[in-house]
Amino acid sequence: MKLLRLFLLWSCILFFMAPPVPNAFPEDAAPASESKGAEVQETPHIGAIPTYVQKKIYKKIWKQKKLNFSLESASIGDVDGDGMNELIGTDGRRLSMVQWRYGEFHPIFSSVQEGKRGFFSSRLWSREDSGRAMETINKLNKGIHYLSLSAEDLDGDGRDEILFTGIEDHEVVSGIIAYEKGGFQLYKADAGLYLKVFHGESGRPVLAGQDLHAVKKETYHYLWDGNAVKKGESMELPEGVDIFNAESYLTGDPAGAAYVTLSHAEGLRFFSSDLKETAKGVSIGEIKQSSFRVHTGDDQGKSGGKRVRIPQKFLSGDFDKDGMDEVLLIVDRPLADIWGVRHLLKRNRVADMILANGHVAEFWDTEPISGKILDLTVGDVDNNGKDDLVLILGDGWRPFAGGTKILIYEF
Repeated sequence: MKLLRLFLLWSCILFFMAPPVPNAFPEDAAPASESKGAEVQETPHIGAIPTYVQKKIYKKIWKQKKLNFSLESASIGDVDGDGMNELIGTDGRRLSMVQWRYGEFHPIFSSVQEGKRGFFSSRLWSREDSGRAMETINKLNKGIHYLSLSAEDLDGDGRDEILFTGIEDHEVVSGIIAYEKGGFQLYKADAGLYLKVFHGESGRPVLAGQDLHAVKKETYHYLWDGNAVKKGESMELPEGVDIFNAESYLTGDPAGAAYVTLSHAEGLRFFSSDLKETAKGVSIGEIKQSSFRVHTGDDQGKSGGKRVRIPQKFLSGDFDKDGMDEVLLIVDRPLADIWGVRHLLKRNRVADMILANGHVAEFWDTEPISGKILDLTVGDVDNNGKDDLVLILGDGWRPFAGGTKILIYEF
């Protein structure tokens, strides 16, 4: 017991001797265009960073909001085709949907009084209101634990479909939620099929899937015709790569990389359009991942199981419109390199990685975030014509509060 007290006392002393934590919500933060130009020291954990790539810091948090219900994952899209984006989220068990109006998030399809300002304006609607638009879907998907959400216009009709993946009765389940005739309709794919959206050179979404029941990893194109998900031609991914570990990575150059993958063992890896590795694995430290067991089978009817580990969500795309794709991912880094207590001084950040002339470089990252980053998504969440980086934060200091903090960075 004495040793424990001494260790706690020593940890507290070292903690208060550490450099002060930068304010995650600076009042006098410079505009994004200025803060992106701030030069900092190169971080050693990503290996050889080319000197011609200057790392930058994103300081400008455009908005921070608090929702009165919990979220673990979210995506942004115009799901009803009215020209205004919605924030679609899940706490793992139920779906909810809100839209930015009058400077605040409001539930969809409810009789909530809008436009009211003042201290009680954030209390005008409840957790149940946020799920009212998805009430039917939540009843149909009552047994699902959601792993991921994405919103994409899969059939080109001007409305984004919601692609979800989750676990139900120890099986992987993917499906599409589409807005039709004034309501949302649910379409589930076959059990064991993991669906994911990639993006081609034209920027159009490409629906792909892997059957996790199968012993051999085979990837196929899938088509959404508005009523069902149909299997198409085969699709090649880099050898040994699972569909949930990969994202598109496009440069506009035929010789540029086509895929980027993330795994706990190998970090980030980049592959060209001929599926050859162009940049070796780059360690980014420990990553969050979901682990579960799925059923498998073979041609002889033998069944078994395998462990599947899906890494934390990471995104790729030309988010700052500079003509070059980037990779956004959540990293956990110490505030000070003090032996023995580094793990006590860690804070989440979002890092932006790029592939520059065959080297992997860190282009920018955010300031240390106070709170646990559960998810990140990109889109025009406030409907002002500019894309935003939206972070979903859990409140670690108040585990029973049931709320969600949202940070919005404008690119």
